[in-house]
Amino acid sequence: MEVACVLRSGGQYDASHVEGLKKQVAHYMPDAHFVCLSDVEVPCERIPLVTDWPGWFAKIELFEAFKGQTLYLDLDTVLVADPSSMMNGYFQMCRNWVHPHLMTSAVMAWNGDYSHITRAFAEVSDRVMRDYVTLEQWGDQAFIAERAGKIFCFAGGDVISYRLQMRDRRGGVRMHRPPVGAKIVAFNASCPPWDGPKWARQWW
Repeated sequence: MEVACVLRSGGQYDASHVEGLKKQVAHYMPDAHFVCLSDVEVPCERIPLVTDWPGWFAKIELFEAFKGQTLYLDLDTVLVADPSSMMNGYFQMCRNWVHPHLMTSAVMAWNGDYSHITRAFAEVSDRVMRDYVTLEQWGDQAFIAERAGKIFCFAGGDVISYRLQMRDRRGGVRMHRPPVGAKIVAFNASCPPWDGPKWARQWW
């Protein structure tokens, strides 16, 4: 199994965040092969980014680079258990925690050749990056969901949102620890794990 992440330089993430994720994978998935798709040096095996697609759109290069059994993790996700059992061999994404009819690309898994997603994006990248800015059609995740074909969602409770499920609307703590059964906790740019609770920031 390959575990992949993406680091595009120029944003708020850097090689130290790749290092934190690498430590988690080594702890919970010691037999996995950890690789980063990046345009800068990173503390693990690196596959160079070949386009100038900015920010999260750089993720779309993943499908050209990884064509076997792959688990993708955002740099601001935290493993709390071995996620290997989550994968069913098909294309998987997370449901949006607020709008469950939509998908999010914070965690994805696939086994096979989905390079058609990358090729399709290359043909329309300027339009998508300009127009995919609405709730119903937002960013890379909307394009991936549209082009992947049949999508299986990870089982409920496997991937949880720290901001939306472990905290309340005012930012107060609803859960001090991830619930039993959770394998991945998804943080985000406005609430990163390295500024979060001790069980999350221990990796950085």
